[in-house]
Order: sequence, then C-alpha cells, then structure tokens
Amino acid sequence: MNRLKESLLKFPVTSVISLVVFCIAALVFIPPLFISTDNRFGKDIAHSIIQLVLCGIIFTSIHKFGWTNKTGITTKFKDWPKKWWITALPMALLALLNVLGLDSTLLVFDSEKLLSWLFVNVTTGIFEELLLRGLCFYVLLNAWQHKNSALFKAAIAQAVIFGAAHLINLTVAAPLDVFAQVTYATLFGIGFAGLLTHTKSLWLPIGIHTLINATSGFAIYFIPNVVASSVDLTAYIVGIVIISICCTVPGLYLLRNANRKMPDGQTAAVQAAHAQVTDV
Repeated sequence: MNRLKESLLKFPVTSVISLVVFCIAALVFIPPLFISTDNRFGKDIAHSIIQLVLCGIIFTSIHKFGWTNKTGITTKFKDWPKKWWITALPMALLALLNVLGLDSTLLVFDSEKLLSWLFVNVTTGIFEELLLRGLCFYVLLNAWQHKNSALFKAAIAQAVIFGAAHLINLTVAAPLDVFAQVTYATLFGIGFAGLLTHTKSLWLPIGIHTLINATSGFAIYFIPNVVASSVDLTAYIVGIVIISICCTVPGLYLLRNANRKMPDGQTAAVQAAHAQVTDV
C-alpha cells in the first residue's frame, strides 16, 4: 500500500485519471455480463452494486493510507460550521428548480421504480463524491501542496476530470447533449469541492449531489413512456448560467475562504496533507 500511495502522490494527475478510467470501464463493461440490456430495473441495480463494490475498494484504500479524516469521510457532524446549511442553500435550490419544472399530474409511482430511483441516486452520489471529491481531490491537493493556489488548482483539476468522465456518454447521446453534461459536471464539481473545504466533510457534497440527481431523474423514472425531447443550445446555455450562479460561484467563494484561512494562502487541509505524507 505504501508503494501505491507513493505512486499516487508522485504522479497525481496520471494516477487520478487512471482511477476514474478504471471505474468507468468497470461500470460500462461489468453489468452487461450479468443483466440483459432490455431489463432496466436489473441494469440499474447491477450498476449500483458495481458502484458499491468500487466504493468499498476506494474506502479501503483511503483507510489503509490513513486518509479517512483528511478526505472528510469521518468528520463528525458537530464539527461542521454552525451555519453550514446556508452555504448549501444555493445548490439545494437547483433541486427545487428540478421539481418545479415537472408536471406532477404525469407522475406515476410504483415500488420497483421507486426502489431503482432511490438506490441508483444514493449509490451514485456516494460513489462519485468518494472518488472525485474524496480521493482524487485529496491526492491532487496533497501532491501540489507546495504550489501557489494549490487548493484552487486541485479543485479545478478534479472538476475537469469529473466533467471529462461524462464523455463516455458519446456512445449513447448526441454530441451537444454530452458537451452540456461535461460542462454541467465540471461546474458542479467546483461547487461540491467548495462544500467539502467549508465543512471538511464529504457527507454534505454527497447529500446535495444525491438530491440534485434524484430530482433531475423524476421524469425518467416516474413519467410513463417519457420521450427525451431535443434541447437547443439556448436552453443549455441557460442551464450553464443557472448552475454557475447556484453552484460554481458559491463553490469558488468557499474555496477562496478556505484558501485564506492559513498564512501564505495555505489551508489547514494542505498542512494536514503535508503532515500525512510520511505518516503511513
């Protein structure tokens, strides 16, 4: 494990990109081996199970490295800032907008779809935050700790990687739709990193991420025979502006505050990262 840890810190960008690619490959190629592509419920459950397995591998690695606290996994709720909920409100507003944009009269619920919707969104929120904002962000921050604006660079880098990961959807969606997904994910990644640095806990980003995903998936899961309508460039631009205002700008503000808490622009997280390099 020490050699793996050293490799992660010596080649941070290559390492985190490789980790993300490996996880994407597992999620794309393993579920079809066990579930028919025509079985939507089975596909969702298989996808979520693979995510949970990957979460187990990632968490075990973080634990072996001695990083569970530094990545925000074990931060106690009582240690969160008193007004943490205020920083989460703008991002939670996106979930409200998702709900308000639905015609509730068209929604039809059944136990199978509810289970699938809940399981998929919870596991996706945990998996993506544990991988990107937990492990990848920390590895980059740790490796770049002596550089100027290390916190910002690590936050932007993990967000770009998170966005680029959505390029896999080019196999099933139009280029414009995928470009929008890549942009959205990048903007969200910055906001979630801001929440992490503010609370020093991974659980608030997990909660907000899950909430946004869950509300955006209402139509897909609960409107029978829903057909994805074409979205023009203008609508995507509006979406980018809204996400930037509600998520990215607050995230950058939180990152700036965290960056200014320590002398010479270093944060407590950076100093902690430095202290951990030789601990394990």
